[in-house]
Amino acid sequence: MKQDKTAKAEEIPRAIARGNNLSVSFKHSVQIGKVLRGRDVAYCVRYLVDVINQNRPIPTKRYGRDVPHKPGMGAGRYPRKATVEILKIINSAIANAASNHLDSEKLYISRFECGRAVSKNRTSRRNIGRLTNIMIELREREEKKTDKKPAKEKPKPVKEEKPKEKEQKKEKKPKPKAKKPEKKGKSPKKSEKK
Repeated sequence: MKQDKTAKAEEIPRAIARGNNLSVSFKHSVQIGKVLRGRDVAYCVRYLVDVINQNRPIPTKRYGRDVPHKPGMGAGRYPRKATVEILKIINSAIANAASNHLDSEKLYISRFECGRAVSKNRTSRRNIGRLTNIMIELREREEKKTDKKPAKEKPKPVKEEKPKEKEQKKEKKPKPKAKKPEKKGKSPKKSEKK
């Protein structure tokens, strides 16, 4: 009997939290996501709190036109409104991870997705609302394996010895040194004794 190749493998334990139709800037959300993706959750929470208190800026690389530089880095901003909403979503994801029996010390942000939602004031030209959907996924960081097998040493290829006749032919004869031509017009100065 053949095994079904489409059978699902074991799912990796994870915790997901979403924020739909958030009234925050999409561009700010993208920039915050680039900073947080792949980082430990504890680091992310501290970083976002520092952004809210305006101690650390979020670097603006993709949407950084006409943005002033901050000390110690390039262009940056303090997107407070987006940071507060993302911090709420991260705290919700941490609570979901606790209910899924994940170790809170090993958690990191494996996915950070944001996308534009449908604008709330689509018919009028003024008061154009900006809505963003954000999804954050947390996973446990796997421990690195320290048991490594020693690398096998490859045997060095043995070079075949060449016959001595060829070596004698290849011996180089010393070339005679060529004399430098003397410059015309200038004679060497002789010291005259009086």
